[in-house]
Amino acid sequence: MKIIFNIVIFLAILLTSLSMAAYTEEEYIKVAKDYIKEKYSQDINCKYRVVIDNSVFIYIDQLAYDTPISTLDSVMLIDKDTKEVIHANLRIKTEIYERYVVDGTPLTLEEIPEFINKLNYNEEYKINAKEIKVIQKKNFNNYYDIENVPFVLKEEDNKNTIEVEKIYEPITKNNRGNVYELAYYINYTDEKHNAYNIVLFAYTK
Repeated sequence: MKIIFNIVIFLAILLTSLSMAAYTEEEYIKVAKDYIKEKYSQDINCKYRVVIDNSVFIYIDQLAYDTPISTLDSVMLIDKDTKEVIHANLRIKTEIYERYVVDGTPLTLEEIPEFINKLNYNEEYKINAKEIKVIQKKNFNNYYDIENVPFVLKEEDNKNTIEVEKIYEPITKNNRGNVYELAYYINYTDEKHNAYNIVLFAYTK
């Protein structure tokens, strides 16, 4: 009888523990979505991958390109029972992404670095274009790491138009608190009225 009683107690405890942590992947994903919405003040279309162990790991493999934010290799750690976000490592990449072109041919791979390095607009702005670094990413033809990006600009004349809009400030910072990401949306129209729309991600240390 004592053995049966102990088995019943064990099963009751086991069922109780299972019921406390019986959340679905969709419920954990909702926690991640709510966290990201609170952080960025908007809904962002992410791809989520859930791994449930002693804790719950949610891997954000990438963010969709319909918003001016892109990230890879991000992860969130969530308490399995309380659904509390324990840690969130959302890595915002520093990159330039060619979005689309109207009434013209998109900038070629070779033209994008030159275009970025000429954003000082014929040296009329107080920007040292030589300090802007554009490094092509391996395995990505139209992605570039950039540094030392110009600040908000808006200027036009009879030939060219450059509009640079600062979208986010700051987006996030790293654990040391010394990296702030900025996002810029650039609309560039050349003298042939070809319009280029480019999203620019920059950071300062």
